[in-house]
Amino acid sequence: MCDYNRDANLNQIQSYAMMIFVTDDHTLSLSVIWVIDSGCTNHACNDREAFTMMNNKRINITLADGSVIQSAGKGTVGDIQDVNYVPQFKHNLLSVHQLTEQGYDIIFTMEG
Repeated sequence: MCDYNRDANLNQIQSYAMMIFVTDDHTLSLSVIWVIDSGCTNHACNDREAFTMMNNKRINITLADGSVIQSAGKGTVGDIQDVNYVPQFKHNLLSVHQLTEQGYDIIFTMEG
């Protein structure tokens, strides 16, 4: 799991997911703005209202600096499943790793 709040000297994050096309000809619903993160193990969302379903399953999350925090739950945001609720995070993280494990193909392109 990654945390972009850890270092004020890091460049500001510029890329956000606007549309994600998946292999079975439909589009994931993006009810919140996500940072697409290839180094992140699991999806994380900081907005409780974005979840359409949530359970109280709490997991330990290791941050990039080695510290550990605990999620406040886990659930579904739009069509995105297994999202950790982490209200402490500044950005919502969409894990490339987790999407590919769930069978999605991720393609990065310069086309706009």
